[in-house]
Amino acid sequence: RVGLAVDGTWAFGRGRVRPYVLSGLGVYRLTTRLERNYECNPTFLACTLLPGGQVARVDDATTTLGLHAGTGLDVALGRVRLFGELRVQALTDRGAYGGRSLPAVVGVRF
Repeated sequence: RVGLAVDGTWAFGRGRVRPYVLSGLGVYRLTTRLERNYECNPTFLACTLLPGGQVARVDDATTTLGLHAGTGLDVALGRVRLFGELRVQALTDRGAYGGRSLPAVVGVRF
């Protein structure tokens, strides 16, 4: 999954350690690549194993919108700030991800 998101944050306090909440929206590119040893026929609602260790590959990609909200902690260390976040994301196209995820983000702000 690759995405581009815009966030709004609300920090609590002005000290060295600052908790905050965030919310935003983004555009995400979802890519699904599956390998399986069977094929299914939707007309007959039946699946059969492929012979001799053969593998069927399925590739799919889509672009979708998503909303997210979360909470984080920002810690000042000299001229940089370390941060960690936990987000809840909901995508408009459910795809292989089921539409929801709980990503954790860590990073450095300069």
